[in-house]
Amino acid sequence: MSGELKCLLALERRGALSEDELFLLQRLEAGDRGEAELLAMVESVFGEEVWVRRNVWLDRQVECDLLVVTRARVLNLNAKFYQGNFRYVDGKAFFNQSELRSNPVLAFQRSMDRLRELARRCGLEDVPIDGRLVFLNPDYSVSVDGSNVWPCVGRADVLKMLQDLRAEAGGGRLGTGYNSGSRRTGTPRGLDINWVASRLMTLESESKYWAAPLNLSHLQKIYRGLLCPSCGNRHLSVSQRVVECACGHYRISKEQAVWEAVQEFAMLLHDQPVLRTSELEWYLGGEVRRGFILNILKENFEMTRLGRFTVFQNPFYREPRENCVQRLIDREDYIKRNSTIQNMNRITGANKYNKQTKRK
Repeated sequence: MSGELKCLLALERRGALSEDELFLLQRLEAGDRGEAELLAMVESVFGEEVWVRRNVWLDRQVECDLLVVTRARVLNLNAKFYQGNFRYVDGKAFFNQSELRSNPVLAFQRSMDRLRELARRCGLEDVPIDGRLVFLNPDYSVSVDGSNVWPCVGRADVLKMLQDLRAEAGGGRLGTGYNSGSRRTGTPRGLDINWVASRLMTLESESKYWAAPLNLSHLQKIYRGLLCPSCGNRHLSVSQRVVECACGHYRISKEQAVWEAVQEFAMLLHDQPVLRTSELEWYLGGEVRRGFILNILKENFEMTRLGRFTVFQNPFYREPRENCVQRLIDREDYIKRNSTIQNMNRITGANKYNKQTKRK
């Protein structure tokens, strides 16, 4: 699962997404489902005869939904799970009769050109590099006129495609372009799978894309506190050691529940290099005392100093491409103001309780 999808799912659980972001989430979830199904099909056909990785980025240039190395070739399988009919005619792509501004077939062709160039760069010039666009939604049709360079495979033909590739690899037939005299990439039975995979992984990089940063509109809508992952309940029973939901499907140690929430917020703050205890206390809605949060941070994150304050390095931090100074300032000010209100409400509530106790 991509970092972007994880962030959107976290914000969706907390009711903080806009309509456009909800649409993006649905699209990414469909893509993730398609990748998972394709991976399961590859594993069922090949077993342990191949090397396969899901969601691989190479040199921040090429994204591979599934990167597969067989004894015959390297395969880049690009999974599509469109919620509609797809048609490709004369170099143009159509989705439900409307032409797509972003042509997935041409984009895949460019991606394959870059992949071949990267393979040559890491010493795999003798290895056949191949690719397939795989359309996995069985409820919609796929029509391709043959003007595309790389094969497009519909759901009904996926298993046959994989079985043919396995027969090619198992039969010792090497893909077109293989140099049989190469000692670096080959064995008597075909490609040295592990060696080829290790060379490709020297190019592995972070994703070129990441989730949109947490902004004020998210903060203003976000549900704070501990949530039940089973039913989404925001009103959990939090005791000294255990967090429990009335639905009966969620009972976990308080330490684990807080740790998961800390990781979630750190991921959402991926454009922020450090974490402050006060921010996490605000995110948890005042349900967990600062000292408890501080102990978890000390155990799991690296401490550093920011002036006279102790902060913690964010392991999810990714350097933003744009200038984000003002966004970070606005976000910090918003959390500070609301943390003050939260603390005032807590103090007021405690004073009311003390007065009532004295009267009794």
